[in-house]
Amino acid sequence: MRRTVVGGLLALMAGCATSPANVTADQVTVRADQYAGMLWVDAPDIVELQFPDTVTFRLRGSVGGPAGSAATSLYVQFSGSEWSFLQAAFDSSGKMLPMRVVDRRASGGGIVREVVSVGAHRQYLEEHRATGLDIEVRGRRGKVAVKLPPAYVEAFLAKFDAAAAAPAAK
Repeated sequence: MRRTVVGGLLALMAGCATSPANVTADQVTVRADQYAGMLWVDAPDIVELQFPDTVTFRLRGSVGGPAGSAATSLYVQFSGSEWSFLQAAFDSSGKMLPMRVVDRRASGGGIVREVVSVGAHRQYLEEHRATGLDIEVRGRRGKVAVKLPPAYVEAFLAKFDAAAAAPAAK
């Protein structure tokens, strides 16, 4: 019964998700962090039901900070009933991408959550602007597929580049 209720809630959440094919630069947000002296650029969350689990992902970037640097990455959150122990990321051409575990925790109702950051640097995104991203994050006990169409990557890059060019980012 509990698994059915959880599955129903996850399906409902996935139905409310943003479609990655329809994302525009206006939906990508930029917020200033005055304490760190940086700008954060976040594309909308994409929620997919990869039954019986849910995967949420988005592109994220930062500009500025003490070193005046710019960085981009793909955040992936896996929520399910069993651990996947995500540990490596590959794109569809077989290239291994840098990845780090951000968080792993169990919550009430037997749901586990794993959050990882996949290093999708600016040049990598530019190389995939026309084709989109097709990445698989693998673990010892499972894997997660992430597909972002060209429109999503293009919208993120447009807003990220504008933020990087802004005087506040320098």
